[in-house]
Amino acid sequence: MTQVKRRSYSALSWLSVIAIVLCITSLQASATTNSSPTRELTARATEWLNRLRTGNWDWNQFGSGPNDTPRTPALRYIFPGSFRKLLSTYGPIKSMRYMDQRYYVSDEGHQRTAYRYRVIFEQGKVVYTFAEDSDGFVGGFMIDTDKLNLDYSR
Repeated sequence: MTQVKRRSYSALSWLSVIAIVLCITSLQASATTNSSPTRELTARATEWLNRLRTGNWDWNQFGSGPNDTPRTPALRYIFPGSFRKLLSTYGPIKSMRYMDQRYYVSDEGHQRTAYRYRVIFEQGKVVYTFAEDSDGFVGGFMIDTDKLNLDYSR
């Protein structure tokens, strides 16, 4: 007959595991929330979705972030043109519904909140993320389609 050896774990190791799980759970809870954004923020996100569709970006709303992009003619036209080209195939916006938001710190140290929306167009749907920094400037945006994602951030 084969004997099965059982391992015994100390109470300290189980407490460590529980503490790690609680820590991860609390980090996830602080990183996402489903509270709705303000009307002003949703209006700004909608404004920028329309700017992405038309290629009419207001570089001043980025603050001092992307200094190299507005000063470089090729980049100044490539980014807006890419978003415009992608979104032009979808037609007019039919609806835009808030999904969730996430808080994070960018590589440059900006405290940022990213708001995700499901946008239904006449010719399809996308997930649109609009990010605003704690200083009130536009942090960036992302368009996710079934085939690709396109993003820009300061």
